[in-house]
Amino acid sequence: MSDIVDPNRGSNQVIAEFLNAAVQYEACQQIGTLPYERSPERKATKLH
Repeated sequence: MSDIVDPNRGSNQVIAEFLNAAVQYEACQQIGTLPYERSPERKATKLH
């Protein structure tokens, strides 16, 4: 079905964005910092 006539495309996008934001919020709560923010407690590191 074409994206132009698909009535679910808009709602699917809204749901996906909401879920992504919820997962990002939960991750920030668990590690105690915002994305790209450094903290002594933060254990996640970039491997070189």
